[in-house]
Amino acid sequence: LAFDLLNPDTIAWLSTYVMELIRQVSDETRRAIADVVMNAFQYGGHPYEQARTIRNMIGLTQQQSQAVANFRNMLQNEPLAALTRDLRDHRFDATLQQVGRLKGQLTKEQIDKMADAYYRKYLRYRSEMISRTETIRAARYGQEETWRQAIKQGLLPQGMKRKWVVTYDDRLCKNCRSIPKLNPEGRGMDEQFMSDIGVVDGPPLHPHCRCAIVRKVDWNV
Repeated sequence: LAFDLLNPDTIAWLSTYVMELIRQVSDETRRAIADVVMNAFQYGGHPYEQARTIRNMIGLTQQQSQAVANFRNMLQNEPLAALTRDLRDHRFDATLQQVGRLKGQLTKEQIDKMADAYYRKYLRYRSEMISRTETIRAARYGQEETWRQAIKQGLLPQGMKRKWVVTYDDRLCKNCRSIPKLNPEGRGMDEQFMSDIGVVDGPPLHPHCRCAIVRKVDWNV
């Protein structure tokens, strides 16, 4: 079996794929992000490198922008509460702790600086999330295309089954958790998986999804 991700079927899929998980961006931006992912598969590129390019194409969603506004409000009224935000710039922690202990207030300049840093980190977080999620999706499609080619060449059996595999830890979402139980015998190459939210093609089911697809012979790995 000779295969790489640059086969015509995979490239054709990447060139038409609509990134429906990316919210509140224009169709033009979705197409541009898809081009970034496709170029990475063609010419090489780590998801973090893709993220740096994507960062220049996007802003924050409405919900994320509200989170930045809420952070600014914390800085103004309850500086210690800002220490609970994971995406804060930790370089300012000592200042926040000192102001909190003294029950003082931050200056406008300090608030602007901290809020701007929070915005930049949130934007970086979103761009990396998009890059990782869509790279995983493209890689999964490429893997399945490998299996299809192997089946055509008689290297894998007709009727081969696929199984949805999850990572069991505290970050596993309830929708992903239920999929292996709803598809105990696996699904064929052209069959969709049953889930609590309807039928789905495969992972990623959502941003930051860490699920994978394996062949039936690999179920014990």
